Amino acid sequence: MTIPAVPENNFPKARFGPSYLSAAMEKIFKWSTPEIYCEVLEGDASDRSYFRVSIKDEVGQKSPQSLIVMQLKDPVPEPETDFTRILKFFRGLDLPTPELFYYDVPMGLLFLEDCGILTLEDQLNAFPQSKAPLYRQAVELLVHMQTRATRAIDSTCPAYHLKFDVEKLMWEFNFMLEHYVGGLCHLPLKRLARKELSEVFVPLCELLAAEEPCFTH
Repeated sequence: MTIPAVPENNFPKARFGPSYLSAAMEKIFKWSTPEIYCEVLEGDASDRSYFRVSIKDEVGQKSPQSLIVMQLKDPVPEPETDFTRILKFFRGLDLPTPELFYYDVPMGLLFLEDCGILTLEDQLNAFPQSKAPLYRQAVELLVHMQTRATRAIDSTCPAYHLKFDVEKLMWEFNFMLEHYVGGLCHLPLKRLARKELSEVFVPLCELLAAEEPCFTH
């Protein structure tokens, strides 16, 4: 839902309102606009919230017409988060990343480049004749990310301290059973069925955990 800027109203699910956005836009891009629109976006599988902020196009305006506000679950006192550290890590490897315009630490809000609404699936549906080159481009990017990051990673990167060991892999499997099978598919499993599946998952997790580690995202 898109909501016109009304100073006394906050946007749904947001810790901010139109008056805050107006001030933030002026601070980031050095100009203000009377018309700001905020749309709640579907998030990823995390506790972050996302909003697309659109602004009226003015003559001679060089700043973007829209951006993404990423709202952390709770503000953190540190000037860096795992997100900003990974962002810098990727940029140092010449990998495509969204621009970070501004991070309001006390509010826990990150103002990011809007990369658009088209997904790979959208492109494949719109241009089925381009399926092979689109998939090739996507796979090449994943390979670049994995190989460059695996060579370059050190203790300054948050991912260096995380590992998909047996415990973590089993947590992912159980998360899938609860939220995908039980939640999205509405097929909750009985205790015995979950136990039997876990007994199958454990050897698979042990096999995966024994593989040579590499960077993944």
